Amino acid sequence: MLRTWRRIRSLTPAINAPTDQRRTQIVVLVGASFVTNDEMQAFRHSVDLVIGLADVVNLRPVLRRATLRSQEFFGPYIDALKAAGKI
Repeated sequence: MLRTWRRIRSLTPAINAPTDQRRTQIVVLVGASFVTNDEMQAFRHSVDLVIGLADVVNLRPVLRRATLRSQEFFGPYIDALKAAGKI
C-alpha cells in the first residue's frame, strides 16, 4: 500500500479534502491494473471510482453512472444536513 501511495501522491489533496468538499466531488483513479467499477479497489485506494485502461473509451457513461450513484448516496444526507442547518 505504501508503494501505491508514493505513485499516486497527487491524489492526497483530493482524498484529504474537508468532508463538505469531499461529498461534492468524485475522485477517479485510472490504471492498467484496475477493474472498472471495482468497489473494493476503490475503497483500498480511498477513491470513489476506479477505471481500467481498457474501459477509458467508455469513460463518459462510467462517469455518468458514478455521478448518479454518488448523488443518490449523498443526496438525502446533504438534504438532512441542510434541514438541520449544518450546511
